[in-house]
Amino acid sequence: DTAGIPCDRRNLCWRAVEAFAAATDRAISVKIHLEKRIPAAAGLGGGSSDCAAVLLELRRLFAPEMPLATLVKIALSLGADVPYFLSPKPAFCRGVGEVVEQTWEATAHPDLLLVNPSFPIPAAWCYEHWRDVQRETPDTMEALLAALQANDWSRAATFVRNDLEGCARNKFPILEMLAKRMESLGVSHVLMSGSGSTMFGFCNANTAPDVCEILMHDFAGLAHCFRTPEAYRTQEGLP
Repeated sequence: DTAGIPCDRRNLCWRAVEAFAAATDRAISVKIHLEKRIPAAAGLGGGSSDCAAVLLELRRLFAPEMPLATLVKIALSLGADVPYFLSPKPAFCRGVGEVVEQTWEATAHPDLLLVNPSFPIPAAWCYEHWRDVQRETPDTMEALLAALQANDWSRAATFVRNDLEGCARNKFPILEMLAKRMESLGVSHVLMSGSGSTMFGFCNANTAPDVCEILMHDFAGLAHCFRTPEAYRTQEGLP
């Protein structure tokens, strides 16, 4: 339902069906209606999560006996982060993304503000250029995990980094401008999500509506704001 999203073999959902059919050696015909709520090429895993959802549904419909390990292999052939979305819970992902080790069950979610600047950044480009910008990469995983397990989001935020961010900010100065404006409005620990172009940070739920309004005014026609849903902040209404 979104302009610019291909509805042929370029679409990950289509490719998921073909890969599943090939792996199970069966002819499969399905109709998929896809409503995009996550912006495309935004560093938020929208396409990969759609792909994983299709794989899970195909296994339910046509091969419920299929081991998860087999489904992971199919998922990996479609994208490095697709295996994670087969069971999207907090996890360490190693290898190229196929080794997923779940770490803890989240009992709360932080107040996050996401700002998507309405242009895509191809993930392949970021992975080709992330070494262009030198930065320290201290090993903080144990400290990060301890803070997350304690639901201490403010402390956890101090350990978070994104090695793909430097090259993206250099190539697209608007990301630097957006991050600085977010910080000036009280959004803390602003980072790029994944391979971009979405920026995110911690923002008090009471002030987030005003911040969104200001950002959409300052970056009119460019910035689209998203907030952590109320149900996730309170854990009410979650499945």
